[in-house]
Amino acid sequence: MRHRTRTLHHIERQQPRRSRRIRHPHHRLRTQLRRHRHLDTVTDLHQHTHILHIRAAPGDPRNQPAHRAGTTNPTSLSTTAPTPTCALRLPFTPPPEPTRGAAVTLPVPPAPRTRHPLRTALTTWGALIALLWAVLITDLFLPAHLTAHGITPRTLDGLLPGILAAPFLHADPAHLAANTVPLAVMGVIAALRDRPGMWTALAVALVVSGLGVWLISPPNTVTVGASGVVFGLFGYLLARGLFMRRLGDFLIALLVFLVYGSLIWGVLPTSPFVSWQAHLFGFAGGILAAIAVARARRARAQP
Repeated sequence: MRHRTRTLHHIERQQPRRSRRIRHPHHRLRTQLRRHRHLDTVTDLHQHTHILHIRAAPGDPRNQPAHRAGTTNPTSLSTTAPTPTCALRLPFTPPPEPTRGAAVTLPVPPAPRTRHPLRTALTTWGALIALLWAVLITDLFLPAHLTAHGITPRTLDGLLPGILAAPFLHADPAHLAANTVPLAVMGVIAALRDRPGMWTALAVALVVSGLGVWLISPPNTVTVGASGVVFGLFGYLLARGLFMRRLGDFLIALLVFLVYGSLIWGVLPTSPFVSWQAHLFGFAGGILAAIAVARARRARAQP
């Protein structure tokens, strides 16, 4: 009996401890916030938190009133109950800053679209040849007399704009047709090999051939046509095979010579109506351009 009494007494002593285990409804939230922010007190959350009100579910234990300490009857309820809503403080975490030595993943912008070299070369020379034919058609159907603005030897008007305008002027469609095919073929080849070098060859051939015509052509004549530029491209491609010291340029020079090697006879005075001066000085200008391009390439290759 005594042992039984002590047991009941022990149960009665342990009962309040069971009631003390009923924690505050916000105890779990406070514990999680302390673990997340590593804070010593909940009051520190006011500096870096936002408040979000969340209503508890109908079956949530936080809606039920707490038991009184020392009672075992579940029907005996306390007079105070927690509010059905709670204030949830969510921590504001700023984005991490990259540290020194850390790997940072950055978005890679899409690579810019580049045009194919062959398409670029065809477009460039197609536009230039279309411009030549447009100038010729304008001169044929309109009383413009554009051919009068060609190179007149040893006159100020024949020097400028004659040197710049002469390659775009032609006497008739047959004259332009004879220059169109070799100009397009050798121009596209030069653009595929080295587009900046092609523009260099065109500029040097235009200036050198124009100056040669202006200096030594017969007086009272007007020289027009793009044949000086054609011979400039011809000399440029042949000289590249010698001065660039690359197998590709040598094979291209050999192919150009096999196809257009007969052009070399144009540098001789075979006809009074053909400007051999433009052919000769244009060919020399192309060789000079090839030498300049080769030297520039070797200078860039040196450390």
